[in-house]
Amino acid sequence: MDDADLAGCLRLLHASILQAEPPLRCKELLGYLLFTAMKRYASPASEGPSAGREEIERACRYLEQNFREHILLDELCAQFNLSKSTLLRGFLNARGVTPHQYLTNIRIAAARKLLEEGIAPGDVAAQTGFVDQSHFSRAFTGFIGIPPGLYREMFAHGTTSLSKNA
Repeated sequence: MDDADLAGCLRLLHASILQAEPPLRCKELLGYLLFTAMKRYASPASEGPSAGREEIERACRYLEQNFREHILLDELCAQFNLSKSTLLRGFLNARGVTPHQYLTNIRIAAARKLLEEGIAPGDVAAQTGFVDQSHFSRAFTGFIGIPPGLYREMFAHGTTSLSKNA
């Protein structure tokens, strides 16, 4: 591969998969790899750069306001009259992540605030739209780098410096 950045990202993704790193980390690397490759090497679509931009922004606002709900990609496409490829491409261009990653980021941000208030991880999972506490714990740990219970305890004891930025 003549592109050193893409080759490096591909190596990181391969190592992450082999080392059984959290799925969210692997998905992020794959998303970055695909986004970067498409941005650098894909030909522009026949539609103009602003095609779907307003709908993507509305979809982002919708996810921000309804993150507690179970939201399916097909429903999001139908609601904003976008094809899956237009929605995915639009999110990657506008936010640098897929709609699912964007929704997870919103949920994790809300979860952090609730944990900082001392709310139990099980309750936080229910209040932020995660399927269950196990799913929440995996996503939170993969994104933040520490389990939600430990994150909560850090704020309960006044320790607020984290080793990993989020």
